Amino acid sequence: MTKVYFTVKQKRIVHSYATVLQIAMQLAMLALFIFSLPNVFKTEQITVACVASYFIFLYFSSWIQTIVSHPGYVPKIQTPVQNISNEQTVIIEQQVQSSPTYCARCNQSRPERAKHCSFCDQCVVGFDHHCPWVMNCVGQSNRFRFVRYSFSAFLLSGFSIVYSAIQYSANNFHLKTNKSQSKTIYIVCTVLDSFGFLFSFNIFTTQLYLILQGVTTLEMIVLQKEKRKPTAKMMQWKRIRETLGKLWWIKLFVPLWK
Repeated sequence: MTKVYFTVKQKRIVHSYATVLQIAMQLAMLALFIFSLPNVFKTEQITVACVASYFIFLYFSSWIQTIVSHPGYVPKIQTPVQNISNEQTVIIEQQVQSSPTYCARCNQSRPERAKHCSFCDQCVVGFDHHCPWVMNCVGQSNRFRFVRYSFSAFLLSGFSIVYSAIQYSANNFHLKTNKSQSKTIYIVCTVLDSFGFLFSFNIFTTQLYLILQGVTTLEMIVLQKEKRKPTAKMMQWKRIRETLGKLWWIKLFVPLWK
């Protein structure tokens, strides 16, 4: 299988486009709340404002946590090439040919199921994929944070769409524009939110499915290309606990809980 490695320029382009789309959807969600909330001090709006604030904080805290989290990089052994003997070279060549736990790019052995990320140019334990939306790798150490990020994204966008639809149907606009312009803004923001909802919901459910199957995104892609199925005969719910940790279903709703 031919491996593709990205140049620095290509990495920046991918991250730039993903960042722009991410910010656009974030602004759309915030805009819908700002446009829809007439007065948070009214009794009937306090609950909505509190729920909206919670979803917004959960989303942004999860996003930032995923960005700065350590995915599980395999430490590189600093061995100068000129200091490697001919005997060591033979051993390395044998490892490249026979051992699945050796990385030719890093020029060192690695734990089982660790893969090399072409974006980060480093091996990651339990490598799932490199996500441009969070500008970071998703691996064994931060997979739960990524799952919570996708979960919070579809919660926030879903809440935004439902609440805004109620305001729209009631013609309850709060913009300093005419109704036609207000409706246009609502529609544009709702379309962006709908895209974010479908995309994040798909990521969240896919991640749970892969965890139940005991594979990563990369491993599933390889299996599909080779027209093979996961080795596990049945899905096991305990895999979610092993991968995401204890009380993971509660942690999904708690910001900043590692």
